[in-house]
Amino acid sequence: MALPDLLQWLAGAGKTGSLCLANEHFKKEILFRDGVIVASSSDDPREFLGQFLLAHRKITEEQLRKAMESQRSTGVMLGKILVMVGAVDEAEISEMLTLKAEESLFNLFLWKRGSFTFEDGNIETEIEFSLTLRVEDVLMEGLRRYDELQVILKAFAPGESVLERTDAPLPRKLAESSEVRRLLEMVDGKRTLTDLCLELHAPEFRVSRIAYELFRLNCLRLVKPPDHGGDNDQHGLSADELVARATRLLDRQKFEKALQLLANAVQLRPSDLAMRQALDDAEQRFVERAHQHYLPPDKVPRLERSLEQMTNENLTPQEVFLATRINGTWTVKDIITISPMREVETLLVLKHLRERGLISLGET
Repeated sequence: MALPDLLQWLAGAGKTGSLCLANEHFKKEILFRDGVIVASSSDDPREFLGQFLLAHRKITEEQLRKAMESQRSTGVMLGKILVMVGAVDEAEISEMLTLKAEESLFNLFLWKRGSFTFEDGNIETEIEFSLTLRVEDVLMEGLRRYDELQVILKAFAPGESVLERTDAPLPRKLAESSEVRRLLEMVDGKRTLTDLCLELHAPEFRVSRIAYELFRLNCLRLVKPPDHGGDNDQHGLSADELVARATRLLDRQKFEKALQLLANAVQLRPSDLAMRQALDDAEQRFVERAHQHYLPPDKVPRLERSLEQMTNENLTPQEVFLATRINGTWTVKDIITISPMREVETLLVLKHLRERGLISLGET
């Protein structure tokens, strides 16, 4: 079923239960009561409360790190901790939780593929923050965003596209937007949109939408993105062949390539839940091995070269983001906490930096 049809069916039938959706990277859960959306959750770090507060400049990365550390030791919810320490007030937390839930739902419409299961019956999960969202409203905004994305894609491809500032004056309304000002501060003709998303702790669609508006008004222009080449050894392989290759690589502890092959297999067969589970299991195996052998959580990463010296290392946006967070004080666990990337992705990047001799590990 297409996502709009699925949601309309659940609303029209007045269903109560749990809708779980997954693509090759993320999982989301939507709870329904009598056909109305009452809660949602996501394992996309960019949709976590902490990252959402960072994106809206309500807290700093250091405040998030300390609050998460307190949460791990006390079990108190993150929002309550941030209110207790005076970083935000209860009204701001309530507003951010509502916006966060809505954004998570709307972003589902930007998924190219995925699978779902629906468990009919009473909701046993304790709802921490209750919503009352009509499916009709979610559909209207979600489909509007989908249409908007198609327009953006005709102008430039999000991700590796690079933009630079022009001499065109910024319209007054846009000049008053703090989000626009922050984006323009970072646009330098070198950073990709992925770079900007990481620095802003914001989803790709949100940053791309602002960039497109500035592009449309000739305030930004497109710079030809670098050609990174491609890996064609997977071309034409079936999902089963990709899994077989990945299994052999996992047996040899070649996690990075194996995880990519499994993700590609999930893309080919998004409704195969067993294949998705194989990817989840492989990622968990890597996380456990990384913490045990490569990147112990309590070790402190340190740069072996200055950031200026690393400019010629052809670093990826993800590597640049993490390198700029290595301050000689934060542990591996701290960096994972403030990163808008998933834990497995963060660990893969840190492992790559260490293997290249760009970082080392020390004691706290």
